[in-house]
Amino acid sequence: MAASTQPELAEKKVKFIEVVKEVYRSRFNSVRPIPYLRDRNDHVNDIFIESGITVFNQTGASSNRGVWRSLDTYEDIFANAPTPPVRRILQGDPGYGKSLLGLYLAYIWCEGENTFLDNFDLVLILRLSQFTKVSSIYKAAKKCLARRESDLTSDDIRQIIESSSVLVILDSYDEYPDVTTKNNLVTQIFKGEFLDRCEVNLTPRFYPKCLLGVNPIRLKLTGFDDKERDDYLRRIVTEGNEGEFQRIKKCLSDNPALAALCQVPLFFACFAHITHEQKDLVVFSSVTNYFEYVMECFHSHLREKNDDIVMKISAEFEGDKLELSRLAYQKLRDNETPVWDKAFLRQMLSSASCEYLLRLGILVEDEDSIPPTDQEDDDDGQVRSRFYHSIFCEWYASFWLEFIARTRSEETLNTAVREIDARKHEYIYRFACGHDPKAGENIIEQLVKVYVDPSISTLCISERPGDVSEVLESIRKICETTVYIKDDDSKIMQMSTIKLLQGASDNAVRIAEVYMEHSFQKVDDSKRGIRLNSGFVLPALKTVQKLTIKTEENAKMGTEEVQDVIRYSRHSELLEEIKFEDCDIPEYTDVSSLPREVEDYTIKVFQVRGDKVAYLNPESGDWKNISEEAAEIEREVEALTEKMKTSLDNTEEVSSIRDRLTRFRQRFSGRLDGETQKSVEENNKKLKAAEENQIERKQEAAKSVLVGSVMLHSDCLLKITDERQGNGSVVLVCVHTTDGSMERWRHTVKVDDLTSPVVMAYRKMWFDMIDHAVVAAGKTVHIVRPHKTGSMYDYVKSVSPLEIEGVSDGSWITAVSGSVRSDQPNQPQTEFLVAISGSSVLREYDVTRGHLRSIDIGKCGPSSGIRSVGCNYHNTIAIINLGCDEVILLSVDSGTVQQCGSLRIPSAGLLPVIVLRTGVEWLVLCISDGEERQWKVVRYNGEQVNVCDEGTAGTYREVPVSITHWGSTGYATFVDNTTRSFSIA
Repeated sequence: MAASTQPELAEKKVKFIEVVKEVYRSRFNSVRPIPYLRDRNDHVNDIFIESGITVFNQTGASSNRGVWRSLDTYEDIFANAPTPPVRRILQGDPGYGKSLLGLYLAYIWCEGENTFLDNFDLVLILRLSQFTKVSSIYKAAKKCLARRESDLTSDDIRQIIESSSVLVILDSYDEYPDVTTKNNLVTQIFKGEFLDRCEVNLTPRFYPKCLLGVNPIRLKLTGFDDKERDDYLRRIVTEGNEGEFQRIKKCLSDNPALAALCQVPLFFACFAHITHEQKDLVVFSSVTNYFEYVMECFHSHLREKNDDIVMKISAEFEGDKLELSRLAYQKLRDNETPVWDKAFLRQMLSSASCEYLLRLGILVEDEDSIPPTDQEDDDDGQVRSRFYHSIFCEWYASFWLEFIARTRSEETLNTAVREIDARKHEYIYRFACGHDPKAGENIIEQLVKVYVDPSISTLCISERPGDVSEVLESIRKICETTVYIKDDDSKIMQMSTIKLLQGASDNAVRIAEVYMEHSFQKVDDSKRGIRLNSGFVLPALKTVQKLTIKTEENAKMGTEEVQDVIRYSRHSELLEEIKFEDCDIPEYTDVSSLPREVEDYTIKVFQVRGDKVAYLNPESGDWKNISEEAAEIEREVEALTEKMKTSLDNTEEVSSIRDRLTRFRQRFSGRLDGETQKSVEENNKKLKAAEENQIERKQEAAKSVLVGSVMLHSDCLLKITDERQGNGSVVLVCVHTTDGSMERWRHTVKVDDLTSPVVMAYRKMWFDMIDHAVVAAGKTVHIVRPHKTGSMYDYVKSVSPLEIEGVSDGSWITAVSGSVRSDQPNQPQTEFLVAISGSSVLREYDVTRGHLRSIDIGKCGPSSGIRSVGCNYHNTIAIINLGCDEVILLSVDSGTVQQCGSLRIPSAGLLPVIVLRTGVEWLVLCISDGEERQWKVVRYNGEQVNVCDEGTAGTYREVPVSITHWGSTGYATFVDNTTRSFSIA
């Protein structure tokens, strides 16, 4: 087609502008604040209220790092526009007025003079919900705005747009049928492939994934605050009646949950008009609760007309309600625009039901939808039916989702949750959870499984009627990771998050971290909580482990505010860390009234600004830079290691600096940059090498003997050394499992018996949420209780001695083993067995209850020289006697002891040394005599016997002294203090 001449194009441009304005003017006078007010059509200029709006200011290299800042007026949206192509994303949840704002901008352009839109020749509002398989924006503009103008072609419109200053508003993105299509029309437009000289505004609910990397201007509608709500009430609802204005305001203030809901303009409009008509208002606890009331008011308003036809079609609609729910659900599930051909919908529901919905105002019939083709002359002239607002589609669809959640399998519900994007359609989930407690419990469980972001699950927990204790498992999973409270969260989101956290705390659920991003205002002592900028109060949380307060960059926070936050920690029993991010904090903080937990570093206080991390020194009140302290320690280590080259004993100095190095690493684990972390590791290695050199020179005198090792955690191996001949102590050393040079901590246990052998349990005992080690010497068993920070054991909290009854003079404990009473992994294991020299009686003890029972095994063979004992949860005990070539299995049940089998060693010449139960199998360490000592670790699982690991020791230092395990991995520790792993599976 030949291009129009300049005069022809100018004439067509004038005509197109007039046609567009005519379309808009027909819309300006037909704005209904809520659906059922069919007899009231307001002008957009009369009903439009400016709500809050923010713009995202990027503050770092990442497009995700930045802050949202408020704009004074909508005019600021268009201020300081960058070089074309200009692309904006105006985000807003359903009901926040995105479409109404677009219509108001069209009104300003169409009717205003000397306005902020005077620079635009054209403002084009295109509803993406009408774009079905449309690949040409110009054909879409033709069909949306100039459908009946036969002398205006899509090519004419293309030329007009390309030669003009145009603002394009792409509305209803969340209902765009091609939203999941790769490189769809919207993506092409935002990449500048079309409309490259136009300014384009897109109005989605959230930032579209397909536009990541485009870096548009980001704006967000934040809804109504008190000022906008007052303005709406006075101008549109009460129209100057001050008494009525005050009455409605009081209804709102008397209902805190409703105040949060009414941040959403659509919800507030419903509330305002309904309260104006209905003089009594009930109290609401959730969005579902409120929306049920709103819908009932819609129906009541229509039925009050006492129209026989209304009553008849109302009864028919009740019979069709479930079918409407199914149809709405299918549209959301199939990611289709909820629009139906009028004839089809009346066939599925009946004409009477459709007529009722039309009178109710929830259903709308129009001819606006573009047919599914790019042909210009394909106008089918069909009337289509759609919901007044997308939220009504989700309302009805939620009843079908609730039906699935109540009646179908878990797998079917999981599929449903995956099919309907909760980030795009959150209200279907919130409403469904609000309808029925059991359905809500099931839906929340699946949401937690499917979505990493817990925000929708959090909102649904708040919606669900009933006690939060009924959804504790879902709450526990959410709280395993950081829970955010952001200043730009809606009030409903903040309120729901607080409810979730309070439910977790009240039900003893650990909260990994609460992260307040720009939302902290102050500590409110009167409420025993933290007041947020929104006015909500976060109550004291007994189970929170980390608390982070992030402010805007360089925002000042005074000493008293810092002290208030630290003192707030008194209410939190599990708190380990307080962190201030981006705050400008004074260099000194008064520490005279700090909680004891801060004084002993049980609670660590950090300040993070950029890449610099400092900690509060509770002794001086100063903030000390972690990197600078690391450099200071490095200098001290260098000086000491040099001194140790010529000295035989620097025990106190080594202990002091090692303690400092260990505390430094433990306190600031996860807070060290790469260079500082490397420095700490190098210092530890230097100190370790220097100390080993000294130890080697002193070992002959000290007669240090490695007893064995036991796994405390996947990366924590506890080695036990007998150094009683040197210093009268048993030494506990915790090292990294795969790197024995990486010492985590050591602890010295003074023992009274200096001659009897030191023995240990090669399997940890688990109780009080902590793994414990067991070591024994003479007549005493010592229960070692380490301290745990996160998943790491960082020092020994206590060692509890327990004297064993019946150990006569000249006798001693020859073996000790923890008992496993249950096959449940999280059941406490507090019992242990001890064998005593010269005795055929095993004694079973409990760490808290003392002696439980005595088990006489004398009738089952030699038993006075037991060197190892192991047991499992089926009351089966494994015994290794000195000199025996097999492991004897004994059944101990109801006081009767009898042999029930044996574990035969598969190779001649090997004798069993240690027997260990790992869960479903036995592990046995076998060693031969002779100069070249062979050894094997043998696994017994029922009838299956296989060798897990083996070797030949050329010297005594290459002989294994113990075996232990973690999960399906075993570990052998050798005389030379090395450890190697092997597979048990």
